[in-house]
Amino acid sequence: LLFAADYGLSDWLLPAELPSSGIAQPPISSFQQAVSLPLTFGGVDQPLASPYQLLQHVRAILLPWLEKWNLVEVDGPPIQYITNLTEAPDRFLVTLCNNEAKSWRGAVRFRDANIAGGSNWMTETAIEPGEAAWLQLGFGELVVMELRSDRPLVEFKTEDTPPPSPRELERVSDVVRQRLESLAPETALAHELPAPLAPAQPAEPLGALYVNSWLFEGIDPAEWIPAIKELGLAGIEIRATDLFDPAMPELWRRLREAGLQIGAVNAGVDLVPYIFGGLSTKVNRRRETTLAWLARVMDIMAEAGISRLVVYPDKSDETYQTTAECREMLVASLARLGEQAVGRGLTVVVEGAPGRMFGHSQELRGVVAACDCPAVRLSLDLAHAQIEGEDPLQAFATLCKAGLDYVHFSNCRRLPNGLVLDQHLPLTEGDISTKVYLEILSQWSGKGQATCIHIVSSNQPLSYLRKAISRIRR
Repeated sequence: LLFAADYGLSDWLLPAELPSSGIAQPPISSFQQAVSLPLTFGGVDQPLASPYQLLQHVRAILLPWLEKWNLVEVDGPPIQYITNLTEAPDRFLVTLCNNEAKSWRGAVRFRDANIAGGSNWMTETAIEPGEAAWLQLGFGELVVMELRSDRPLVEFKTEDTPPPSPRELERVSDVVRQRLESLAPETALAHELPAPLAPAQPAEPLGALYVNSWLFEGIDPAEWIPAIKELGLAGIEIRATDLFDPAMPELWRRLREAGLQIGAVNAGVDLVPYIFGGLSTKVNRRRETTLAWLARVMDIMAEAGISRLVVYPDKSDETYQTTAECREMLVASLARLGEQAVGRGLTVVVEGAPGRMFGHSQELRGVVAACDCPAVRLSLDLAHAQIEGEDPLQAFATLCKAGLDYVHFSNCRRLPNGLVLDQHLPLTEGDISTKVYLEILSQWSGKGQATCIHIVSSNQPLSYLRKAISRIRR
């Protein structure tokens, strides 16, 4: 369907702003009376004058046509809602959001079936079978419901899905796509190791201290590589997508010449679950694509001698499943990555992050324990723990008892409105005190484990890094 206005639409005019045409006005139509619109006139070769009756006509034509495809009806005052399909023809997710400044009460029902059961994911309470599910939402409240119909309502016409092609594995996000497309076709499609990442780097020194490489974006490596060497750091942490960056060969050469290493590959900051997939999704193709891409990353890491892969659980607001389902799929995904890591001599470390599932140290400890794989271990970001409402020292103690392998030194600050953002501030500028870093480092260095300073929000990276080093090594 095409709705067109030859000369566009003018800005909306209030009745008092409408120009006087000097022309005798025709009688007000019943339509204008019904919708309380003022009478307007359009000039020759001019945009349609407001208010736009065209938009009213579009609404009148399109809405009835669109509404007949709805599987779900919502009775009650107007409310924003979304219906999502699942892999099952009788299982649906319905999300309602009350944007009005008053409470809402209504019912959700299937158009052509009864409700066989379900659950309210926000309260984790069951929804009884029946004709409709009744709800009451306060101002600004949101609810996600899983509803099962008493008969199939959709039909999926699909064939057996072949495994994702190498090109599909690389479509993880706009950033990743742009980087991978710049590679030579034979490298991008053959799953080969970029030559500059061989031979493997030497073993990681005990008590190694790293810094995240994207702190130095826009700065010549010839400037920051000697600086981190002078500060006594063992090397850098990189993002998973950096392995495919055309600039990586030259960076790798310079690191090797300076005697520096890559201590970890952080895939958590790269993967965008809603766009790419995730480790917890029940949509098999999306999860398989994620796991296959991470397997390729681990292949490159094994050849290069990079031993540690950092991953995050999925984002809580991008996972339309129950908590139990997410946990089950996450454990299965991590166990599979762990098996692959064992064969490559790698370690997969799982880190909690703000807005992600299982961000609390106790929850994450339980997930890793359920994997029952020695190659799946734990990582702790101090600012992430603080944002989750934990005491960073307590979180450190909790995870140390459960196989902590890697620690991110980062900082954050509570804003005047009480909000705490995942800013990764310089260590000297946030709410986490220097005493916390010194206490953890005193225990951690004795274990010979690796630490990475994670700073993102800094316009003077080398200066702030020097201050951070001076604080934690004094």
